[in-house]
Amino acid sequence: MKNRRESESGLPLVLLKLPEVRFRTSLSGSEIYRRIAADPPSFPVPVKLGQRASAWLEHEVTEWCEARIAARDAHKGGLRGNSSILATPDWESSRMRATTRKTEERNAGDGE
Repeated sequence: MKNRRESESGLPLVLLKLPEVRFRTSLSGSEIYRRIAADPPSFPVPVKLGQRASAWLEHEVTEWCEARIAARDAHKGGLRGNSSILATPDWESSRMRATTRKTEERNAGDGE
């Protein structure tokens, strides 16, 4: 359910139901509610629409996602400033080399 109208700040007011919030954050429903129940809440608190209906303000969910990105970037320079984060772990490199070697051997056998 999306309700488009202007908020007091002039931003469009959009309400998101749980499936859309889950999609945008990649969190499960139980994790979202666990974070809301924390003291203080570590996720935006939904707006009650009725006895059994709630929705989240889109801009609050977006701000939460942006804050996660900012926290990542502030920690040790984020992905942009710390090339060691981008390095492939040794175990993964050896596994990828082995897979590539097997693929090359299989392809070489097909061409002969």
